[in-house]
Amino acid sequence: GAEVHGRIGELHYGLLASPEYLALPGVPRSPEELSQHELLVFSAGGHRAGWRLERGAEKRRIDAAARLRINNSFAVRDAALQGLGIAQLPLVVARSAPASTSLASVLPDWRPPAVPVHALFPSSRYLTPKVRAFIDHAVEAFAKDSVMRRGRGPPRRN
Repeated sequence: GAEVHGRIGELHYGLLASPEYLALPGVPRSPEELSQHELLVFSAGGHRAGWRLERGAEKRRIDAAARLRINNSFAVRDAALQGLGIAQLPLVVARSAPASTSLASVLPDWRPPAVPVHALFPSSRYLTPKVRAFIDHAVEAFAKDSVMRRGRGPPRRN
């Protein structure tokens, strides 16, 4: 049958680092200064190397060497929390850090592009009630969560 996809929401990203890390080399004031910092990079199969950043119509590509490449967003977050460098993270992952820790926003006017999240499933005629309930729950969760919906503000503590 035909495949159907429904857009659930978007994942918004930010550049984040521990205050302890930023105290040593200082806070970068422009995307170009990121090359002078330790970068913690999420690296998985189809992920392109480098970071893309946007501020309104302005776009920059950062191809600086990574101090660390990790294929797990939570491990990248934990490396940033340990003061190992600056990470590009989904804000929802950054927000899930333990309450006793914190990450500071770096270059908050510059953002990586949002990543759309879709559900892909066979024709909706044959959708099981469990799958339908999951999709409805995901859509509702994205709609209620301002970080996933708009990507605004620093990571929040629950």
